Amino acid sequence: MSDQETIERVQQERHTANHDRLYQATKKEVDNNRLQAKPKPEPTYTELKASHDNHFLDQQIEMIRQELIDCVNEKN
Repeated sequence: MSDQETIERVQQERHTANHDRLYQATKKEVDNNRLQAKPKPEPTYTELKASHDNHFLDQQIEMIRQELIDCVNEKN
């Protein structure tokens, strides 16, 4: 094999390795983006109802707390 052929073969091998490394890095990035872009499953009726009930109870507790604060302030 002549020196020129050897140089071309080495350059081709280097190109192939770099190309493969770049492909793998790009593929990994694309796969990561796909995983992040997956839509979240929609909440079920039970989950929505529990969330609503918790919010409603929080509002009621806050109203009672404010009434107690007002009541204590009026007595003073």
